[in-house]
Amino acid sequence: MADQEVIKLGPRNDSVLYLQKDGKHVSIAAWNQINRILKVRKYRDFRDFIPAEIVGHLRQAGFYEAALAGSLKLDKVLISAMVERWRPETHTFHMSFGECTITLQDVAVHLGLPIDGNPVTGVTWCDWSELVEDLLGVVPPASAIKGGGLKLVWLGEQFNFHNLGGADPIQLMYAARAYILRLIGTFLLCDHTGSHVPLRYLILLRDFEETAKYSWGSAVLALLYHELCYATGASRTEIGGCAYLIQVWAWLRIPGIGPDPPRLHRGLPLAARYAHNLNNKFCC
Repeated sequence: MADQEVIKLGPRNDSVLYLQKDGKHVSIAAWNQINRILKVRKYRDFRDFIPAEIVGHLRQAGFYEAALAGSLKLDKVLISAMVERWRPETHTFHMSFGECTITLQDVAVHLGLPIDGNPVTGVTWCDWSELVEDLLGVVPPASAIKGGGLKLVWLGEQFNFHNLGGADPIQLMYAARAYILRLIGTFLLCDHTGSHVPLRYLILLRDFEETAKYSWGSAVLALLYHELCYATGASRTEIGGCAYLIQVWAWLRIPGIGPDPPRLHRGLPLAARYAHNLNNKFCC
């Protein structure tokens, strides 16, 4: 009887994929049949509704198309499986058919965010309470701010997006900033806390014409790469960033694992088309 080839678990050459030999990559646990489903930091239900009164501001700031992504149910199993294929050493997914990755073009196509322009940077300290009062029109209590982050629950309590019919232009500007800040903190650039949004982003929302000149897509992709690398640790239990992008990217790039690519509503980003096809609704 001919000798059978023994399947070697892991990479054939670990000179590049060095995390494998150190036992730090989650794929080792997968080979040992240890299933891990990540906790995914996801957006809240507020994005089920986009107030018509602030659509103009969202368009001007460059966030309207991202807001149209809707309320798709996150597939934690798919996202966890994709993390197992992610290699921090190369920033690519290692699939049976080769290597692939999420690019800036994917961010633009799926979310409609600008990928050219100024880098998304900001100060790490200022009088945060004064900043919130100036740009959102409300004075936050000390308990609403922690380490330069604003409590998202408090932010949601201050703004009723379903009742903006009688708001004046200044109030609508406040509401638009609050909406975008929540969009950033709970969907596009969410962190592991899931409870606060960094106020350094609020500084960039002072003038919406200037806001649109920032490369928000680059910031989303950079944080997602960071979170993918973080989540490959065998002991990690959660992933932040725009994990939703991993899901819709996989649906489009890997045939047979998701719904058919959307064909309706051309001109909208793909994520918004998926949301419309699966939910059969837009929110504005």
